[in-house]
Amino acid sequence: MSRKYFAETPVYIVENHDEILPFVYRCLGSKHLPFEGNTFIHLDSHPDMLIPKDMQADVVWDKNELFDEISIENWMLPAAYAGHLKHLIWVKPPWATQMQDGVSTFLIGKHKDNGCIRYVHFDIWRYLRQRGKRPGHDFFRFILNKQTNGKDPNFNGASLFCTHIVSYSYPENCQKNV
Repeated sequence: MSRKYFAETPVYIVENHDEILPFVYRCLGSKHLPFEGNTFIHLDSHPDMLIPKDMQADVVWDKNELFDEISIENWMLPAAYAGHLKHLIWVKPPWATQMQDGVSTFLIGKHKDNGCIRYVHFDIWRYLRQRGKRPGHDFFRFILNKQTNGKDPNFNGASLFCTHIVSYSYPENCQKNV
């Protein structure tokens, strides 16, 4: 089935940021958004890019259970793990220092011991791999890293999933004009 288009762009206003995810999922289900690989622009002073500490990875495949598990600070990366979001762009005020401005690549996977979603910065993962260490994750989606063609030979051919996070602070003088 081909993608659909809205006659008018819908606008959803929510109090808590995680409350937007059901609307995003509704657009995914109705084919108004591609099922995977979307770019998400997040305008906020907080990144909201945590993962619920004890959330089982398979929860992302049950939307009602997922919506019950997430909260305001941890709703984007479970959607990235499900493959719905590929690029997360966080536009933040200059005083928000949780992440440096720039592009970061994270690997998101299912922990092989406890089944929870976990993520690691790609540079840390690569550092561990180069030293012969095996991070305790079974990354099974896909990776944007062309060097491995989507496969990690150290994980018996398992695919990896990664997401790029772009963090950008708007200039101080923009605040005066808003």
